[in-house]
Amino acid sequence: MPSFARAWATAFLLTQLVEIPLYVWLLRASAPRAFGASALTHPLIWLLSRYVPGSYWLRFALLELFAWHAEALYLAGPSRYGRALWVALLANAASATLGQLSHVLTRLP
Repeated sequence: MPSFARAWATAFLLTQLVEIPLYVWLLRASAPRAFGASALTHPLIWLLSRYVPGSYWLRFALLELFAWHAEALYLAGPSRYGRALWVALLANAASATLGQLSHVLTRLP
């Protein structure tokens, strides 16, 4: 498996391990629906990260902002968007932080 695909798969797995339980617990989303939130945003973010101009941290912030709002809207729709927004912020912050920590400690992903 090419290194880009391996890095993505590792990051995707870590993201799902962190975010699914939070969405299920805090939003009462079903596990498949919780899986779908990151399944929709994560591949797109990894592909776009190569093409968005700017520094690493600017790209990181812009793409995480997109994931945060897109996942909240996907999970709650307009009616419960406020609560989902807070939970999506927590879930994305947790997975992004653990991803960064994983990279620092293990060089993965």
